[in-house]
Amino acid sequence: MRARVLLPFLLVLVLTQLGAAQWSCGKGAGPIAILSPGPEVGSFEFAIAFELRGQRFGAPEAYLNGEPLVVSGGPGIYTASPSGGPLVSPGPPLLDVNELVVIARHEQNDLVMEARHEFAYAPPKARAYRIEGDACPVSGPLAHRRVGDICLENAEARLVVQDVTRPERPGDPTPRDMYSVGPFGGNLIDAVLVSNPTTDNFLEVQSLINIETVANYQSILIVNDGQDGAGVEGSWGIATAVVERNGLTGSGTCGSTSKDVSASCP
Repeated sequence: MRARVLLPFLLVLVLTQLGAAQWSCGKGAGPIAILSPGPEVGSFEFAIAFELRGQRFGAPEAYLNGEPLVVSGGPGIYTASPSGGPLVSPGPPLLDVNELVVIARHEQNDLVMEARHEFAYAPPKARAYRIEGDACPVSGPLAHRRVGDICLENAEARLVVQDVTRPERPGDPTPRDMYSVGPFGGNLIDAVLVSNPTTDNFLEVQSLINIETVANYQSILIVNDGQDGAGVEGSWGIATAVVERNGLTGSGTCGSTSKDVSASCP
């Protein structure tokens, strides 16, 4: 008789402890099922959708790379996006590799369910990056690409922006002279098709000031490297501790507070 009384008591105790716990589940396991996206997204816009199953949950929460999303729909199936629309569009907080987190809390106890899903955001994006090693392959009669330059590329074309170069000592000549007219960097010096990167016959394009003077850029800052699919953006010019080039305001690099993924500073 005691065993019959003790067994329900133990069962209630176990369920009470479970109700105070936090549970994690994968993409399709447990009461939270992440329906989309899959492991890789190939389009610029895509849907985030998930389902809450078999439990009485309150309003769910969703986070993309740590940033909160606006959740819509329910009960049962929900969608989420930064704007509250049906699709996630290019822009922050998207990265090349992303983590989606969905959290649901039970209405009547402290049970918290969590599902995590990692996916690649891989449409044909434009990219900007500082060249390292053999990255950004360009060759041909007029190729000048070298490590430290900036590569701009998409699925069709590959361009190279000359890095700013400074002498070892003030007053010395610059160590990289592009045909006596482009010694300071910040100019477009290579252009090829991605499908045929060995035929670079592009010399250089640079701005002229008062017809006879070229710009002496002192720094290059990649503001958006293209991971979020919204295109690439850069800024270059003279950096000071107070005024950032082209109206941008500072990331701490060269006196800037704008997004900084690569920079060359005085």
